[in-house]
Order: sequence, then structure tokens, then C-alpha cells
Amino acid sequence: MFLLVLLCLWFGQSQQSPAKSETPANAQQQAAQSEPSAIPQQNAGQAGNNGQDNQSNSAHWSDPLVILQLLILVAIAIQAGIYGWQLRVMKAGLSETRHLVEHNKQAVEAMQGQLVAMERQADHAGTQAEVMRETLSETRRIFDLTERPVIVVESANIYNLGPNIPLSPTIVITNKGRTPAQNISVTLQIAAQAGFAYPFGFGDDKRWARPNFISFLAVGDRMLLQGAPADAITIDQDFYNRAVNDTKEFFMIHGKGTYEDLAGREYPIEYVFRYDQTIVGFRPDYGVAELRRINEKWKEQSENGETKKDKVN
Repeated sequence: MFLLVLLCLWFGQSQQSPAKSETPANAQQQAAQSEPSAIPQQNAGQAGNNGQDNQSNSAHWSDPLVILQLLILVAIAIQAGIYGWQLRVMKAGLSETRHLVEHNKQAVEAMQGQLVAMERQADHAGTQAEVMRETLSETRRIFDLTERPVIVVESANIYNLGPNIPLSPTIVITNKGRTPAQNISVTLQIAAQAGFAYPFGFGDDKRWARPNFISFLAVGDRMLLQGAPADAITIDQDFYNRAVNDTKEFFMIHGKGTYEDLAGREYPIEYVFRYDQTIVGFRPDYGVAELRRINEKWKEQSENGETKKDKVN
């Protein structure tokens, strides 16, 4: 717009410059020539005017002001071209910037998608880790249940069973597990008290709680253990008849103990054998052993409750 205004001003000045270039002498000369002129002399006057116009135009283009205006016009045109070029460059840069912004936006969206996928993978990995921990725990539990020693009391007996003589029990233990056992400790006790219901517990009598100790027992090995002679007991004829012949009294061999696997984990041993007249010997009585465990657990809980009560009081 500024360029158009300058162009208009320049053309206006070029139209007005011929009129301003007429001097008073020229005006008087033209008036003197026109007064006596006739129709035949008009062509000659017009030719003279044309020559004067040409001289006036030549003087106009050689005017320093006109040259300065032309230079200014050229400078304005060059500057306008530079502005146009800069505008095109800026538009191209803006387009590239928009393209980069769009590309970065897509990259950010892709990264957000990857982050969501990674979070899902992390959750999935956490779930897998938890499943693996549970599987490992179950595997260890199964290993502990299977790949371990298992000490079993196979039999119990009193070979010199009779009244009024010292009686010592014997038991046979075996390792039926899959790994060796070590540090085996087990007691051998005879329960032969008239009128006592041993299925409800063996009491607090520790007189025959002297343990036998075995340092190592391989897989499948057996070992015969015998009570110490100092722990032998004697039963009278009446109890012998009621327990052995009439089975009206409880006559039992029982004991407890512990053993370890090669890793040092400890396992319990508990057994109860009851005299059975039909086989003329002692047979396992698992019901009595279970009742014994229940009774001892109840007794322990009762004692703990009384202890807590005493502490509160």
C-alpha cells in the first residue's frame, strides 16, 4: 500500500512539471506569436510547441529531484522484494515448525502409548512374579513333604513280658523318607498304671522319659532301640491278669522324639502301641496318639490362659 501511494505521488508530480517549467518569457513569446497568426501559421506554431515540450521533458528527466525519486522507488521496490522473500521464508519456516510440532505431538502420543504398554507389562510382570513366588513356595513345600526323611516306629514289644519281673520296651525305627535323617532322639516308656485312662493322656510322669540318641540313619535303614535297664518297671500279678489276660486295663508302650534332615529342619516323632490279646502283642493305636496330642494342646492352652490371668491380676 505504501508503494502504491508513492507511485501515485510520483506520477502526479510528472504531470504537473511541464506546466511549472513555462517561464514568463515563454508565455509572452507565445502570446506575441498568436496575435498576428493566421490559419496557415498554426501548423508552424504547433511544431514549435512540440519542440518546446520535448525540451521540457528532457529537462524534467534530468532534474535531480526526479532522479532521487526514481532511486527511492527502486529502493522501495528492492525492499518490497526483500520483504516478500522474507515473508516466504517465514511462511516456509512456520510450515516446517508446524510439521515438527505435529511430528513431536505424534511422538509424544506414541511415547504415552509405550508408557501405558510398559505399565501393563510391569503389572503383568508383577503378577507373573507373584505366581512364580507362589509356585516356588509350593514347590518348596512339596519338596519338604517328599524330599525329606520320615522316621517311623514300625513296631514295639516287651520280649520278657510277665508279672513281678523288670520290663523294658523295645522299638524298631526305620527311615521311610527319601533323604537321610540325623540327630534322632526318641524316648521309650511303658504306661501301666491301674485304673488310669491313658487315651486321655499319659500324665506328667517323666520317670521313663530317658531318650535314645542316633546320630545318622540312612534311607531305608532300620534300627532296634531298647529302654535302659534303669528305666525298667515291674507289674504285679493282678495288673498282669487284668491287662494281658482280660484286657481290662490299659497297657501301652509310647514315646516322643525329634529328628532332623540334612538341612537342619526338625520333625517330630510320636508313637503309641497298645497291648492286643488277639495278636498277643502290641499294635499301633493312632487314635490314642491323636487324643494325646489334642489333650496336651488343650492343657497347654489352659495353662497359658491361667498364666495370663495371673499376670493381669
